[in-house]
Amino acid sequence: MPYEISNELEKFEKIIENQKGLFTVLITLGIHKILFPEQDIRKHQHSIHDGFSGRTIDTKFITPTLRELDLPSMRESGWLTRSLEQPHAYDKSYPGKIKTGKETFLNLVHFIETQSVFAEEIILSILKSLNEIKKRNQIILKPLISPEKLSLDNIFSGLETLVNKKYSSAGGSKIPVLICYSLLNIFCEEVDRYKNCYVKKMGSHLSPDFRSKASGDIEIFKKDILFESYEIKLDIEITSHIVNRVKDKIYEHNPKRYYLLSSRISEEDKELIYQELNLIKKEHGCQLIIDNPLDLIRRYMRVINKLDYFVETLGEMIVKDPELKIEHKKEWNDFYDFINQN
Repeated sequence: MPYEISNELEKFEKIIENQKGLFTVLITLGIHKILFPEQDIRKHQHSIHDGFSGRTIDTKFITPTLRELDLPSMRESGWLTRSLEQPHAYDKSYPGKIKTGKETFLNLVHFIETQSVFAEEIILSILKSLNEIKKRNQIILKPLISPEKLSLDNIFSGLETLVNKKYSSAGGSKIPVLICYSLLNIFCEEVDRYKNCYVKKMGSHLSPDFRSKASGDIEIFKKDILFESYEIKLDIEITSHIVNRVKDKIYEHNPKRYYLLSSRISEEDKELIYQELNLIKKEHGCQLIIDNPLDLIRRYMRVINKLDYFVETLGEMIVKDPELKIEHKKEWNDFYDFINQN
């Protein structure tokens, strides 16, 4: 490839792991250019004159294929990113506020359009980078050496470190969600209150609830009727505004209980918040519970019988989760090795 193209691909490789929307769009545009060379692929929407629907092609073919190949991918489409879905051509004046890699992304789109003979090599270069990420993210967990000797305190201490660590990569906020999800699955097998319940398969942690149509991060159903919902904010301070948003979800989805989990609650709004909790209980009947996620995790761990099963299933979820980065997975692996040896 010409130097100007290979140079941009080298720049893109440095940011690609955290830019799923960008590489998904580039692959979609590149493949469409190969198949339909007369189409100006910068015109990525039908609303643009002489344009086409890149998002439709991505949703039907590109993202499902990336997922099938077990490569990093978006949940549905690269065009769900607001900075990429604007009805303007991807030229040098594109107004979308792409925080990282905007110039490189637009340069690569320009090369696919104007030097289409290299489109396939650009796509293959991106796929090679994705395959390297896939290899780096592969962590194989060894079986627990002595599952009967697992220490609840050791496990909780490790989980606390895992949750509270300040990661350089985005995605760490999903870890407490996965922990709660794993515990609640065991609750549905072991705890009387959750008899005949099941935990709904978890969607993307990056997808807003209004898009996923979910009442929270985790939902428990009893005979296909919503039973409990969990929203995990971790270090986001709970304010009256957040409580009002949760109230709207409660009135729309009608759970029996709703857990809003965060390590901080606004001192300024505290009185107003607890007034609102009482009002929701009185008007709707749902009990809205605000709790610290780590406190709840510790209590729930004391209830379950299968600590080894919890650790193993949580580990599988973490190492296979496409939204967690290698940094998060290596941290889990270190924790797993620690409890396996102590």
